[in-house]
Amino acid sequence: MNMEQLNKEYAQRISNKKKNLQKLKKRIFGVSMARTLLFISICLSFYYLWQNKSLLSTTISLEALLFILFIKAHNKLFKQKKETELLIQINQRELEAINGDLKNFDKGDEFIDHTHFYSFDLDVFGENSLFQLINRTSTKIGKIKLANWLNNHLIKSEQILKRQESIKEITPLLQLRQSFQLIGLSNEEQLTELDLLQWIQPSKLKKERLLKITPYLVATINMLLLIFAILQITPISIGVIFFVFSIVLNTILVRQIKAKLEDNTKGLLTLSTYTSLFMLLEEHKFESELNKELINSCYQKEKRPSRQLNKIINLSDNIKQRNNLFIALLFNGLFLWEFHLSLKIEQWKKEHITSLPKWIESLSQFDALISLANFAYNHPTYTYPNIVTEEYTLCGQDLGHPLMLKKECVTNPISMNSRGTFLIITGANMAGKSTYLRTIGLNYLLACIGTTVYAKKFNISPSQLITSLRTSDSLMENESYFFAELKRLKVIIDLLNKGNNLFIILDEILKGTNSIDKLKGSTALIEQLIHKETNGLIATHDIQLTELEHRYPKKITNFCFESTINNGEINFDYQLKQGVVKNMNAYFLMRKMGILNKR
Repeated sequence: MNMEQLNKEYAQRISNKKKNLQKLKKRIFGVSMARTLLFISICLSFYYLWQNKSLLSTTISLEALLFILFIKAHNKLFKQKKETELLIQINQRELEAINGDLKNFDKGDEFIDHTHFYSFDLDVFGENSLFQLINRTSTKIGKIKLANWLNNHLIKSEQILKRQESIKEITPLLQLRQSFQLIGLSNEEQLTELDLLQWIQPSKLKKERLLKITPYLVATINMLLLIFAILQITPISIGVIFFVFSIVLNTILVRQIKAKLEDNTKGLLTLSTYTSLFMLLEEHKFESELNKELINSCYQKEKRPSRQLNKIINLSDNIKQRNNLFIALLFNGLFLWEFHLSLKIEQWKKEHITSLPKWIESLSQFDALISLANFAYNHPTYTYPNIVTEEYTLCGQDLGHPLMLKKECVTNPISMNSRGTFLIITGANMAGKSTYLRTIGLNYLLACIGTTVYAKKFNISPSQLITSLRTSDSLMENESYFFAELKRLKVIIDLLNKGNNLFIILDEILKGTNSIDKLKGSTALIEQLIHKETNGLIATHDIQLTELEHRYPKKITNFCFESTINNGEINFDYQLKQGVVKNMNAYFLMRKMGILNKR
């Protein structure tokens, strides 16, 4: 599939769903009119049949039953309407995303960490970030899981390959992925993992056996009083009095339970969402090892996770009816509905408290995997990296910056074939050094989280990624820019001393000090990094630093980005070239902008 076909795919799905939406709106209008007419009929029955209590009771009972059926039909159609609108929104946003517009996607601002090994330097979170480009999670647990994966990429080759296979299997399953999104997005009131684990702690009830049979006793009495009224054995007023008494009793008994129904609502609806997600996943027979493990880990005594959660669907559907005052009063008066429901919830908690962490882990991973698969699907020209374990390598052809969505992206190569090697990048201002560093960094990260990379070919031996591209001073911590950079370099050395394999990306080492001190310190640092057998990229304006290539010809290679000045205009080709930069442009640009007088 190419990008043109991808655009057509999303556009066609939007068109089909819009047609379905118009049909649903007409059906909803018809049911609404029928329900209104039935309500008028109930009112007329009371008016004309009041003197005939037996006929009134029978008629009202039948009309009430029919009214409830119309409510259920209306709710079902309204749910379908909401789902169709959400599917239109999902496909519309995907269409916008592949055309460079990410404004409707979560930026993940809460995950921005200025001290992180690489995420702040590489724009992993925030406006127009990698997270905003990738994230399609529809659960709170999935969003946090994806952020954790981006912040803590995989290093072990077997784990990366395992996730790759999972993503490859999910990528072509567009219907499955969008159905998963639909289910998750349909519930905007999901609890976080911490809140859910707190919610499932059950209440301790006194005289629990007596409390359990109370709703059945009340329902039996109400049924007998209704029969007696129809047979004219007792007056209907006795039934009405007991009905009101039952409503009051329900309120008193509900207070005996620590977790009130209002407190249970979000927990039940969250687990109801999880039930639907598991039912969706169980319908598909996965073949990849990771996908099968995630499903099988949730089985208990050979019971599927959806079956264990099945009761929650009914409890959740019932709890939604509380918003309808008529239904709530009717059911509470007949059989202590809210109290009975609360007891069922507490019993379910006791039975499933140990299973919840497994469900959370499985679904959060699937949600994150679906986002990564969606990223792969939306970038059909991207490739899966080859994970190399036998010998160290970092080689790629035509690598591009994945966040340059609305700009023409110039691609470049990279080549490292042994431990302890560095590329030193020189270049004029705005020639492309920083963009190249981020291009390598972002594709390195994408490779290590198991998804596709913006490259024609990419071979990688995974190591821990760490960068120093955007170090800043901190007035709050009374910390200078120079000291902040030293702290980052200290972190790198400490990690190496502990035996960690690193891939390091540095932009202008020690730029907070004078040129003589900077050269001396930078030279010593690079020599130490080579000695510790680590790898990386270093961009610099310090031409003298490139002389290290002559001292360490097998360890250091110089590359550059050039600029040219023609007819008073500066031009960049953004192509990486081997060697040391020959042209600089700072003086020219200062004159061009009127900062310096032209002579």
